Amino acid sequence: MHKFGELMVQFMDVTAHLDSADPQLLASIPDSPWPQPGTVFFPASKRPAYAIIACANNSRIMVRKVRVANKSIVNISDFINGYHITSGSFKFK
Repeated sequence: MHKFGELMVQFMDVTAHLDSADPQLLASIPDSPWPQPGTVFFPASKRPAYAIIACANNSRIMVRKVRVANKSIVNISDFINGYHITSGSFKFK
């Protein structure tokens, strides 16, 4: 579970394998300085299929679905659009 403001968010469909991620998106994530853990990046699309979350030790994960506490599981695009998240400027705690 991760905090989003006062809400708890659970990552549901997670992988550390980024083979299917957009190479341009991966290239746009800075290497130095590494983004703070929890920073969210996603492809420029109205309905992105995934988000990349920066983690500690220069690692990252791909998330496709989330569940906000006491809500149903949703695709990451519904979460991004519903909470008006901006790529690179939003951070989970």
